[in-house]
Amino acid sequence: MRSFLQALLSVSLLSLFPAEAATESKHPNVLILYADDLGFGDLQCYHPESKIPTPNLDKLASEGMRFLDGHSSSGICTPSRYALLTGRHHWRKFYGIVNAFGDSVFSPERLTMPEMLQANGYRTAAIGKWHLGGTPFSLPQHHGFNVNIAGDDHGAPGSYFYPFKGTWRIPTTP
Repeated sequence: MRSFLQALLSVSLLSLFPAEAATESKHPNVLILYADDLGFGDLQCYHPESKIPTPNLDKLASEGMRFLDGHSSSGICTPSRYALLTGRHHWRKFYGIVNAFGDSVFSPERLTMPEMLQANGYRTAAIGKWHLGGTPFSLPQHHGFNVNIAGDDHGAPGSYFYPFKGTWRIPTTP
């Protein structure tokens, strides 16, 4: 149970929702749950015999679309998040995990999924671990996210407890 809670705490939650109310919008709601070290059998919606109760995630899964054959570009956080957000294999640009204070893995000209969604009327949010660069202007709000909760320049939030603030300073958009 402890390792599952740790996995949930390190979850990278990407929540995307349309700018208009769902009843008025032609856009479907999009929610991507991207978690480190979450196994296929951990959620009861995929494995009913799971020892970990996941009623809220099971309800979300029953009301939406589930994907049963997903693949990650890497078994570690930085490259797999980069691939998800850009649609590009990380090894075309870098290998390994970015340093906590390292340069952004994104090139300024590289379009990200949240930027594309924003261009089509969506509002976007990144909630949780970032770990894609820590230099100024390389945080979620600088790559297409309207809202950034807990993603800071150290990769993980300053605290895993609300309001997720630590002693680290988050740069603002230029």
